[in-house]
Amino acid sequence: MARPCASHVQQLALTIDQDWAPDWAVRRVAELLVERKVKATWFITNECPSLAFLRQHRQLFELGIHPNFKPGSTQGATPSEVLSNCLAVVPEATSMRAHGLHMSSSLYATVMRETPIKADLTTIMPHTAGLRAALLRWGGHSLWKVPFYWEDDIEFGLEQPCWELGEHLLDDAGLAIFNFHPIHICLDTRSEAQYAAHRITPDCEPPCALGAPRGVRAIFDQLLVTLEGAGLTVSELLAQTTNT
Repeated sequence: MARPCASHVQQLALTIDQDWAPDWAVRRVAELLVERKVKATWFITNECPSLAFLRQHRQLFELGIHPNFKPGSTQGATPSEVLSNCLAVVPEATSMRAHGLHMSSSLYATVMRETPIKADLTTIMPHTAGLRAALLRWGGHSLWKVPFYWEDDIEFGLEQPCWELGEHLLDDAGLAIFNFHPIHICLDTRSEAQYAAHRITPDCEPPCALGAPRGVRAIFDQLLVTLEGAGLTVSELLAQTTNT
């Protein structure tokens, strides 16, 4: 089990991309976090019954948006429409991560000009020491760029993925934001092929797997143990940044 240093724990955080997951997966992951009293920021793509459950636990969960700016998006025909529709689902959102990490300078300008979003977590910097938030200023507006450190589907896409938390955490006081997707936690995804096999029947809730997790769920469980009763939301991370 990982034993991060105190400074690392202070900036170790979880984010979760809803990514149109079936409601049973969202609820199951939320209940795991509530059981351990671990904070997380959820980036929401769509309305679902479990959003009410997330909002019942505001002491643990912060909701942001997960807009899809790619062509053919089901969230809207234009960037402005995508953002407006996402904010209609999560009007309290002050943070976002773009679906597929698809962003551009013009999209950032639209976000800053048209929304209350204050932080963007679209940039991944895998296993990079010393990560910090940076303030992007443009056209009289500003937006915090908050890089993240690890993502489940990137890990299981590697030839030899590693599911031991201690192998990923560096002895460094920077940000270490781990990003997950509910469906990969619930399926304990280990490879793209395994996930593809499940996608045929995505709404069928599988039973909880027996035995020790061997994929995404393994590292998620280790983080829950490490962060039990703690963790940081994106807003709290930014508050630490602006107060230093």
